[in-house]
Parts: sequence; C-alpha cells; structure tokens
Amino acid sequence: MTPRQPRAVRPAPAGRAPRVHRRPPAPRGSRGPRPPDAIIKRLQVALEADLDDPTTDGRPGHRWRAALLTATGALLLWARRGVVQVLPAARNVADPDARRAWESGVTAAVNKSVRRARARGVSQAVLAALAAGVVAAHVLREHARLVQAIARAAGSDSYIWITRKDTKVRHLHVLLEGTTQRWDDPPLAGEPDFFGHPGDAAECRCNAWPIAT
Repeated sequence: MTPRQPRAVRPAPAGRAPRVHRRPPAPRGSRGPRPPDAIIKRLQVALEADLDDPTTDGRPGHRWRAALLTATGALLLWARRGVVQVLPAARNVADPDARRAWESGVTAAVNKSVRRARARGVSQAVLAALAAGVVAAHVLREHARLVQAIARAAGSDSYIWITRKDTKVRHLHVLLEGTTQRWDDPPLAGEPDFFGHPGDAAECRCNAWPIAT
C-alpha cells in the first residue's frame, strides 16, 4: 500500500521538483475584515420564524436566543481572524468582554422596533423587514467594535477605511475610501457633524483594515 501524499503536494514527474500549492494571501485593503453575510442571515431567519410563531407572542423567542448565542461567538471569531491577517500579535489578545451587553442591546432594539411597527399596524412582511434591518445594523456595528478593540489591544494605532464599493455607499464614505485614519481621531463620517469609524454610522457597511504600528 503506497503512503498517502500530503494534500498540498502532487507527485512530480521524473526529474522535476514537487509542486506545492499555497493559498494566495488576501489582497491588502480589498475588503477588509468584515462579518460574513451568513451571520446576519441566520439571525434574520430565526427572528422571522419567532415572529411568525403564535406561541412567542410576536416577540423574539428560543430560535432567536439560540441563533444569537451562535452569532456572538462567530462574530468574535471572524473579527479576530480578520485582524490577525495583518496583526499576528492579535492572536494573543484577550477577548473583549462585552457579549452580554451586545446580546441584550440587540434584543432590546428588535423588541422596540417590533412594538413600534405593531402600533402602526404594518403587515407581517413589513414587520419582518424592519426587524431584519435592525439586526443587520447591530451586527455590523458590533463587528466593527470588536475589530477596533482587538486591533488596538494588539498595538495598532491606525487603519485603512474600506467601503463596499457599490452604489449604496454614502458620499462621505466614498471620499474616505482608501484613506488612513487614526483610531483616536475619528473622521467626519456623517451629517450633521458625526465623527466615527467604519460601522459607527447607522447601517454603515464599511470596514477598517488595521495597520501594524
């Protein structure tokens, strides 16, 4: 029985060195560390199922709580993985201890949105869409906060502003695309006179690509 070849090495023809396949590094500043859309979608699906369930009284229930618990861990893992790409020292940074605050905050925001929507008598479809928007905004903001906390703890004092490069990007954020900003000096990111980092503004989908000091 022939020994199994390593996964990244192919048998080479006679007289040639084996060819090693390596994954190319992520292009610097292309997308930046950002939360995968699957995290947002999973929370939205769980929330919609709970809102449609008569046993939950139209509020986030057990499906939402289970999805939120999974999403919290996934957000932290994804934020750290994105920062480690450019700051290897981030591997040794302690996890930011703000899980309960974020979980209670996003749940309170969803409940508030649902109450207001029901008071206006909107349809179930509109109610689900409004709640889904609240979820997406909070996930993006929390991910941005985690990236900043991990990067600064790893010694980074600045970052590159990265947008999604589509028609939904705010005009001010288009101007910030590719610029270098400091964590302790947030730029003008909204009107009127709103200063912040990527993800701080409402429904901002931009990302901060940390720079090693």
